[in-house]
Amino acid sequence: PVIVRQPQSQRVDFGQPIRLEVLASGSPPLSYQWFRNNTSIPGATDATYEIPIAGSLDAGTYRVTISNGTVNVGSTNAIIAVGPATPQLFSPGSLLVSTGGAIREYRPNGTLIRSVTVPVAPGTPPATTTARTFDVVIDRLGVVHVVNLPQGVSNPVLHLSSYDPVLNSWKHTPITGMQPYNFRDANLSIAGDWIAVQDGRYNLFSGEWIDMPQTWFPDKVAAAPDGRIYGMARYGEMRQLITTPISWAPSVALTGAGESYGFAADAAGNLFTGNSADGITSFSPTGTITKSLTLNSVSGAGFIQDLDLLPNGTISLGHTGNFISVIQPGLVSPVTFAVANSSSNSGTFATWIPTTTLPSPTFAQS
Repeated sequence: PVIVRQPQSQRVDFGQPIRLEVLASGSPPLSYQWFRNNTSIPGATDATYEIPIAGSLDAGTYRVTISNGTVNVGSTNAIIAVGPATPQLFSPGSLLVSTGGAIREYRPNGTLIRSVTVPVAPGTPPATTTARTFDVVIDRLGVVHVVNLPQGVSNPVLHLSSYDPVLNSWKHTPITGMQPYNFRDANLSIAGDWIAVQDGRYNLFSGEWIDMPQTWFPDKVAAAPDGRIYGMARYGEMRQLITTPISWAPSVALTGAGESYGFAADAAGNLFTGNSADGITSFSPTGTITKSLTLNSVSGAGFIQDLDLLPNGTISLGHTGNFISVIQPGLVSPVTFAVANSSSNSGTFATWIPTTTLPSPTFAQS
């Protein structure tokens, strides 16, 4: 037998299903035996092994042996992790910046802590060695997700490249619903287990994709800390997404808003937008301007393309010219610093590193 596709390491939450699979070729019949921590699993004798409800004792190292009755071959190990990534590699309260084919951790004062190279997306020609990366988010388990665009191919499909910092493993998932017609579409926002972009929502655990309602077309979307999702048209129209049934709520005009570059919302429904004049404006839930701030222009910073918000009101701005700005609550005390970048082909995106909460472990399925 020859193993065509190895079982993959993965992280799941407590109570979620686990599915391991191997693809092999060879003269039939082929038999399979799965192992956990080098102990054979009774009844696990198919090409796939599933655990319907993951518990703490299901974490471990898995492998499978395949036989045609004469020759046995063994797979590589797949590590299964259950629950949030601990210990955390990235520090809560720092910034995770996506630019130039890497994700980099920075302190809010601009101090670089560490850098992790993003592998090129599947389908990229071998001659291309640097990934073209866009926005980045971190889910509630501590897994990092970054938009990754294959280069040098016609009609590329955006991938969500996911990095588990404890397993030190990458997973690349094609998201066919995301259209890569410009970098604005690659702006991510996360609400619970869902990643939202202007085209739709993607569930990180089930893989389900739901298109946004086709009655209105936002230029950007943002998820508030309470899970509500807002859409914003480029020139000052905002709507909230209603999920049951899925639809857009009536529009709210953002009085005095110009062309929007970057967009975020807080739990109270206040909105924050960047603009082409290197400034940021806050709006009340009814669309009235509450405050504006113009940054002191830094040579080469470019215009704002990404905006992220901490629950306490601290804001990060990603600029096209490989700079990050950090603004304190109340739109005061802006600090702008340059970030490392091996390539200028995608601009600069950032997200705040959250504190992951370790839930109480549930029982083990096996």
